[in-house]
Amino acid sequence: MSNENLTEFKDRMKAARECRGLSKTALAKKLNVSDAYIGQLEAGKKDNPSDIFIRSLATELKVNSVWLKTGLGRMELEEPLVVEEEHAGWVKMSPLIRQVVEIMSCMSEEHQQEVLHQVVREYKIYQAEQKLPIEEKLLRSAEEAQRQKEKALKDLANGELPAEEPKEQLPVDGSLPMKKPTTLLEKDLK
Repeated sequence: MSNENLTEFKDRMKAARECRGLSKTALAKKLNVSDAYIGQLEAGKKDNPSDIFIRSLATELKVNSVWLKTGLGRMELEEPLVVEEEHAGWVKMSPLIRQVVEIMSCMSEEHQQEVLHQVVREYKIYQAEQKLPIEEKLLRSAEEAQRQKEKALKDLANGELPAEEPKEQLPVDGSLPMKKPTTLLEKDLK
């Protein structure tokens, strides 16, 4: 296949997919991504897929990943595939993790480090909270309830009344309000 008129990633991707005789759906399935994502890439509506994704795509399409990404070199592979493990890792990733990889591939290395450090900090906090014994969780809950009770008492002492539930209004015609009939289950719950 000629490299003429394949100056954009979207064109190289489509040409390689068609050369392999794969539909967008079949390729999406092999890469564990949505058909829509493949369509967006080929339409040029999605830019800058990650290097890991491009290598996985090149592996599936059996083309040179440098050519696929940049248009440089030959389309055909000149050496055996050396990215099989990396490709397998990409396919096994959850969609959310793949999305994070895609987003982070557009960041500077310094920004990537900042984001990763923040994720690690948040995870450590989450882990610590999960390891709390049930007694400590109950104690924290009781302390919060006590604080709310003390605040309500303080408000009362300052003359502030707690919000009351709205009282049932009598109809304008003076008749007594009808009570909603209760079911057997509702009676049992009371």
